[in-house]
Amino acid sequence: MKIFKLAVISLFFMSLLIVGMSLFIPGHTRVSRAITIPFAAERITPVIKDLRNWPQWNELILPDPAGNLQLQEGKITGRDWALERVGQTDSTITFQWTMKGKEAIQNVFTVTPYGSESTVVQWYFDFEVNWYPWEKFGSILFDRQLGPSMERSLEKLKKNAGSPL
Repeated sequence: MKIFKLAVISLFFMSLLIVGMSLFIPGHTRVSRAITIPFAAERITPVIKDLRNWPQWNELILPDPAGNLQLQEGKITGRDWALERVGQTDSTITFQWTMKGKEAIQNVFTVTPYGSESTVVQWYFDFEVNWYPWEKFGSILFDRQLGPSMERSLEKLKKNAGSPL
C-alpha cells in the first residue's frame, strides 16, 4: 500500500511539474522563412497570389495523383484540407489553411521591394495552441516539420519567378 501511495503522489507531482514547465512555452508560435528574389515585386506577387500556380513551386501543395486536388481562383481543396486566400494589401497576401478537424492556420506572405530589381519574400505560419502540455511541447516541433519544406518551396519560387508558371 505504501508503494501504491508513493506512486500516486509521485505521479501527481510529476504531472504538476510538466504542466508548470509547459506554462513557460508561449501559446503563439510562428514558423517563418525568407528569401531574396532578383525580380521586382510586381512579377512575384501574382505568382504567390494565384493558388493555381502553387503545386508547381510549393511543396506543401503536392500534386495529388488520386485527383482529390481541386484548384479554383483563390482556393485549393484537397481530400481533407482547404487553403483559401482571405486578404491582400500592398505588401502582404494572407491565406487560411484549414485541416479537417483542426483549427485554421494563418499563412502569410510579405513581399517587400529590396533595391530596384530585387524582392524579399517572407513566408510565415502562425499557430495558436491551447494550454495543454502536449500541445505546448508539440509546438516546439513545428519549425522542424515545416521549415525545410518552406525553404525548398521558396527556392523553387525563386527559380520559377523568371519563367511563366
